[in-house]
Amino acid sequence: MIEAMISEDKNQYVQDRLRGLGITLAFRCAIMGDEMGLRNELKQGFPVNRRSSETGRCVLHEAAAGGHFPIVKMLLGEYKADVKIRTMLGYATALHLAVEMNYRQIASLLLTYGSDVDAADRRGVRAIHRVKSEPMLKLLLRYNVDITAKTNEGLGASAQYLKYVRDGYGGEGVGGVGYLPELATKLEQLEEEAYKRKRREEESELLGLLAGARASLQGPSSGSGSGLIIHR
Repeated sequence: MIEAMISEDKNQYVQDRLRGLGITLAFRCAIMGDEMGLRNELKQGFPVNRRSSETGRCVLHEAAAGGHFPIVKMLLGEYKADVKIRTMLGYATALHLAVEMNYRQIASLLLTYGSDVDAADRRGVRAIHRVKSEPMLKLLLRYNVDITAKTNEGLGASAQYLKYVRDGYGGEGVGGVGYLPELATKLEQLEEEAYKRKRREEESELLGLLAGARASLQGPSSGSGSGLIIHR
């Protein structure tokens, strides 16, 4: 049932991406998941990192957003695609798109190849702000994602999730799993723990600075080892 719904979503996504776009064959292959067709285009010299003047995306972006794991693996492993390349319009990475669409396996592959887990797009949105499932959250945490990062709107991960998923200010995208109260709670807990840890570190650093300042004001202690020489 769920697999059928996701498959239907993917088919709709492909149609939406292709509709009205006069894009080149390589980009169409990446969108549709046509690995052999794309491989043929690349062999004939199509630049792997070329971004479309119409969509602002390269083939890696399209494959990651479409959930085409074999193509993403081929582009990174065989054709050395730039895993950190940004879209021209939103300045997003392939990781942004994979997380947005909830493709954990693709996100994991991108991170393995060096994608920046804390890269921000033009709106200051990072991968953590696009999380829609706990397995994806666990993956990002393994790569030490900054759970306290905020968008240009000043929204943290939990606030972003509540606004754009629960309250419907953004589309769920392919593979969207809807609003999960337990995920919202988990994000809030992680943020609070991170803030407390940061405050403890700041307090410890301040205490260290104060101790150093007191020691310098007291000066060297007097005693037999002071080095004072009296001439008679």
